[in-house]
Amino acid sequence: MDYKVIHDSLHGSIKLEGVFLELMDAPELQRLHYIRQLGMAYLVFPGANHTRFSHSLGTYFIASKIASELQVSEIDQTVVAIAAFLHDIGHGPFSHTLEYAFHSLHKINHTDQTSRIITGEVDVIPQLSQPSRRTIPHILEDYDVSPKEVGELIQGMKVPYEWTLTPWLEDNPQKVSPLTQIIHGEIDADQLDYLLRDSYYTGVAYGVIDLPYLLHTLELHNTTLSINPKGIEAAEALLVARSLMFSSVYYHHAVRIAETMLTRAAEDTLEKHPEIMKMSDGDFLAYLERGTPYQKEMVTRLRYRNLFKRVWVVSAEEPEYPLQDVIEELSNPESRKEKEDILCRKAGIPPGFSLIDIPERDISLSEPRMARPSILVYDGEFKRLSEYTPTAAALQRRKVPSWGLMVSSPPEYVEKVRRVCEKVIFR
Repeated sequence: MDYKVIHDSLHGSIKLEGVFLELMDAPELQRLHYIRQLGMAYLVFPGANHTRFSHSLGTYFIASKIASELQVSEIDQTVVAIAAFLHDIGHGPFSHTLEYAFHSLHKINHTDQTSRIITGEVDVIPQLSQPSRRTIPHILEDYDVSPKEVGELIQGMKVPYEWTLTPWLEDNPQKVSPLTQIIHGEIDADQLDYLLRDSYYTGVAYGVIDLPYLLHTLELHNTTLSINPKGIEAAEALLVARSLMFSSVYYHHAVRIAETMLTRAAEDTLEKHPEIMKMSDGDFLAYLERGTPYQKEMVTRLRYRNLFKRVWVVSAEEPEYPLQDVIEELSNPESRKEKEDILCRKAGIPPGFSLIDIPERDISLSEPRMARPSILVYDGEFKRLSEYTPTAAALQRRKVPSWGLMVSSPPEYVEKVRRVCEKVIFR
């Protein structure tokens, strides 16, 4: 059988053959070479130029390792590895940067889009560039794999299929297929790869996880993925790494400012032309650059790292302000835009040059695990990791990031905006 060996900077040599070799060459996966894994984070962490493709390859590698460790059947191993390889093909330009805005407008997230691409409902590749290409659903069907079932596995559907690992059991604490837990669980291939990979490329040493040892401690009981007690320390390290990577990298204030600038520049276009979410990073910036004067200025600022600056930051646990009420109000894009317009008007600056960022809403969409850290330990019965270790319990309470609201503006407008922030936002 033909095969290729891909040399990955994180996992070493990865062998691809059969359906995986064909999938690797599919344009839908090749497109991920041109989408940065960490969006605008390269403006703060210069090494963060790795792509969704390398992450997809790493997720495939880890998912295969987990499936092998759990001794699943050959067809189960194939299906879960396919799902891992394809799990991110629905990402738009700059990965999660635009996802909340797009979801607010069109009620579609990247896993929904991924499923639609796998089933052939949506095509993200221009036909003129690949007139005779084989699509992903065609490739899967040639190998007797159902595109619909792979798509639903990626979406985390709670429906068992013939190929699921064991018969469906009502006493499954997670109430989801064990294969789904390998892709979207508390200890899953996606999360393990992105924490290790993002730590490596950003140069931030917080994402250190003992991957081989942690995988050895994974077990299945009643179709539920758990760890045995020997894995408690390794699982603690995973939770610590995740928490610190979110606060130090993913929600670094300058990264969030850059992403907010890009999102505001794109909002009107996203509403009228949702197809731009099929673009690569470079194509998307070029498209915006041909748009309105405001869009062109934002792109120019981002290209040359002329970023807005922090004006006003409210702690996530600030008792002085009714932050949750404001978050609920400003989670509506129209309400948030109205507040931004009022800020600009009161400060006497041009519209669009004072931006409000609320990270909580984005976390709930891009990383739902943060809201439900519930790694299970099996020692004759299921218990949550937080029952064994105070570290896990403390991380459940830790606010990530530590701030709940941030206002930013160009340096020349900072003082003007700061004078009106409190009155406008908490009026």
